[in-house]
Amino acid sequence: MRFLRADARIGFAIALASGPAIAATPLGTLGDEFNDAATLSRWSRLYITEGWGADQLDTWDIGATQAGAMTLTPHSSVWYNNRKGALAFQAVSGDFVATTALWVRDRDAADGNAVPASPFSIAGLMARAPRPITDPATEWTAGGENYVLSGAGSGANEASFQVETKTTVDSNSVWAQQPITSGLVELQLARIGDTFITAYRAEGANWQIHDRYSRTDLPDTLQLGLVAYADHPTASGVSAYEHNSTVLSGAPDLTASFDWFRVAAVDLPPALLGLDLADAGSVTDAQLLTVLGANGIPTPVPEPATWLSLLTGLFTLGAVARRPGRTRHAPG
Repeated sequence: MRFLRADARIGFAIALASGPAIAATPLGTLGDEFNDAATLSRWSRLYITEGWGADQLDTWDIGATQAGAMTLTPHSSVWYNNRKGALAFQAVSGDFVATTALWVRDRDAADGNAVPASPFSIAGLMARAPRPITDPATEWTAGGENYVLSGAGSGANEASFQVETKTTVDSNSVWAQQPITSGLVELQLARIGDTFITAYRAEGANWQIHDRYSRTDLPDTLQLGLVAYADHPTASGVSAYEHNSTVLSGAPDLTASFDWFRVAAVDLPPALLGLDLADAGSVTDAQLLTVLGANGIPTPVPEPATWLSLLTGLFTLGAVARRPGRTRHAPG
């Protein structure tokens, strides 16, 4: 991960040296290093394809807000149950391993890039079942959201950074969170058959499997991409339809910059073929990480140290990886 963070006092870079142990095979041309603003045209926006007419992103650019990154700054919105937020996506069919390097923080660069101030302010990866909607006023119905999410930001406890994983079946969302040390994180979302697996690597830590889901309901072709949402209190205070079709006025406090987005093909070793990957008793996290985590990231690898040497005030920060007990919630 390479980011130049700047405020009124000092500019500095934080590097997460994350070169893959084994170079995975890229899946088509789905990846984007976000070095060229012209690649924005590769991405579709959900509010356009489904005809909602409400752009839930205040900012969506490559390179303008943060050099070498795609930045999403959401209006008040959420991905939860029947409420859908912003999604920039590409279509993917079959198995895949999607990975991104994310810098998530609040909107105020002058405060040291703090945790977003409102709960459930999240950015990350999503794989979603497309819906046959072009005119929501006549075609949208409740109960039709189906997706898996791997994200990071502020969760139920907005005082600390969290990684979040979420599965939504027929608009019934269930999520789990774990604390991380900063807003610099790598996220991964993989599909292998009917199993979806989320993983993450926090700053200074090793790759961790976050969760596994059996999703036999999801179609072969999905919308795979990047999400950002914020200000759950405002977003949950209106009906789902109003939320989905309106740019809400609230207090959103999240900026998400994605350093790169890479998608790899899946190549299971013979030892894992035919096993239930959703069952930790059958396949351990360590076994999954032989094909996921660093081993699921295709080339190109992150920039070498010679690039970082051009930046002033280089700091490499690390933290001992901790894995406290997860909090899992279903809607009440």
